[in-house]
Amino acid sequence: MSSIVRKHVAYIMGGMKGYMTLTEMAELLKLKSPDSLRMQIKKGVLKAEKVGAGAHAIWMIADEDVKTYIEERAGKRGFASPDHPQNKKGVDV
Repeated sequence: MSSIVRKHVAYIMGGMKGYMTLTEMAELLKLKSPDSLRMQIKKGVLKAEKVGAGAHAIWMIADEDVKTYIEERAGKRGFASPDHPQNKKGVDV
């Protein structure tokens, strides 16, 4: 059994210790939806592992990566990435 399948089974069987889902992280950050976090995963701003395949895949974020993300993004709002063009123009975020 591959490690991805083991992680998926572990999640389904009662959660993965040390990880949270994208939805759980969005709730923690009081976001309306996890869509902005998905964008940040795609851009490489937020580290995550995709567990499963297709429509049933779940993004899992390690607790340490959640902590790092929160520390790096503290006080910044509205931009999906620190590399956003508006951030490079001296806009205070």
